[in-house]
Amino acid sequence: MSEQQIDTQPRTCHTRDNVGVTANASVYWAIVDPERALYEVDVLPIALADITLNSLRSYVGSMQLDEVLTNRKQLNERVSADLIDTGQKWGIRISRVEIQELAVNDDTSRAMLQQMEAERKSRATVAEAEGQAKAIRMTAEAERDAAIEKARGEAEALALIAQAETAYLAQISQHLSEEKAAQLLTAQKVLAGYNTISKNPADKVFLPNHFSGVFTLPTNNNRTT
Repeated sequence: MSEQQIDTQPRTCHTRDNVGVTANASVYWAIVDPERALYEVDVLPIALADITLNSLRSYVGSMQLDEVLTNRKQLNERVSADLIDTGQKWGIRISRVEIQELAVNDDTSRAMLQQMEAERKSRATVAEAEGQAKAIRMTAEAERDAAIEKARGEAEALALIAQAETAYLAQISQHLSEEKAAQLLTAQKVLAGYNTISKNPADKVFLPNHFSGVFTLPTNNNRTT
């Protein structure tokens, strides 16, 4: 015979965490043994709807609310499997069971919405905090890298200056003693320093009357031995 469908009436079931859930289902079935279907059960559609709801209520009662709401396919398969043996006794074949409604009461619905909103805000707060932490880390890393590059550049510059001074000393030492060559280089640095600090017209710079004791300029070009 052709496949038929019955829709159960809504029934309140209670989950393992004691939340009331209104559930109903559609059962798709076909008679394969008319004699059994007639004599093994009083009113087949009503009896089929009753055992469907009983099975559904049993499985809902074994699950937490969030499991019930997120595992409808699993519930369909479990209830369908439960009906197969009984269906054979009654001369019918169960094709499938489809749960049509899983609804909580208004109080539970409001509580769930509040929980969802709280979780959304929590996720937003965490995301914002993570973003700020990431920005701080990136800024710190950028500053660290800049400081490293600056220090590296300054070190390279100092190394080049030292190399240049060494070469300069070597050159003038050909005409002066090493001591006098060093004094000449020191004198040049002192004069360069005064030149630098006196560039700002707002600053007052007091120069000494003489530089004796600071450095001694070489007085001849003869190289001492």
